[in-house]
Amino acid sequence: MAVPQLLGRTVAQIAAAVVGKKHPDLAGLMRAWPEIVGPEWAGRASPVGWLRRHGRAENSPITLELAVPQGESLLVQHETPVLLSRINAYFGFKAVTALKLKILDEDLPRSRARVTRELPPLPVEGIDNPELAASLGRLGAAIRESARKR
Repeated sequence: MAVPQLLGRTVAQIAAAVVGKKHPDLAGLMRAWPEIVGPEWAGRASPVGWLRRHGRAENSPITLELAVPQGESLLVQHETPVLLSRINAYFGFKAVTALKLKILDEDLPRSRARVTRELPPLPVEGIDNPELAASLGRLGAAIRESARKR
C-alpha cells in the first residue's frame, strides 16, 4: 500500500523534474523557495522562470520572474532588495540582478507555504484525551472556515 504524500510535495517534484532538464538551477530554487525567502514571502511570490536578453552569456546576471497575486504586488516590489539578497545568498554570488513581477488575478496555489491566522478551536465534548480533543477542535474549525470560503 502506498504511503500518502502531500500534493504540494509531489507537484514540486514533478515541476522540478520538468524544469530541471533545461534549468537545473531554477528547479533547485523552486524546490527550496520557502527556505530561501521564508514562509511569509513564499506565500506572496513564487518563482516562474529566468529572463535573459538575447545575446547574453549563460553565466551572466539575470532577472528572475515571480508570480505574485495582485494584492501583494506592491509589497513584493517594495521589498525587492530583501528578496534579492536572500536569493543571491542561496546561489552564493550575485546571480540575480532584478525581479520581474507577473501579476496574478488570484492567490498563489495552496501548496506553497503560507502564513495563516490561528483559528480558535471548536469545543469538543465526550473525548477524554485532551490532546485528541484539541486536535479535533482545530480540525473542526479548519473545516468550518473552509466551508465559509466556498
